[in-house]
Amino acid sequence: MEKNKSALDVQVDGDHYKKMAIQPTEYCQRNKLGFCESCAVKYVSRHRAKGGRVDIEKAIHFLQMLLEIEYPNEPPEQTKLDDFDEIDPRLDD
Repeated sequence: MEKNKSALDVQVDGDHYKKMAIQPTEYCQRNKLGFCESCAVKYVSRHRAKGGRVDIEKAIHFLQMLLEIEYPNEPPEQTKLDDFDEIDPRLDD
């Protein structure tokens, strides 16, 4: 890497992040997001340019883990996560 070139200007394997107005890594670092939040941001940000539906499923999985870790003793609010099974039962996997 060139001395004056930012690491944010370089992407290994693809260019889906470099094309964004702000890369997920920079956004997450500046906002001091944790690992699960950062992964969700990453997958939601890139789904149209890279992984499609599977990236959205990965983001949902990280958010489900975040709920379990951060709020282990709190029941779901009015909108129950189980209601999503009625929309698309595959999301229960």
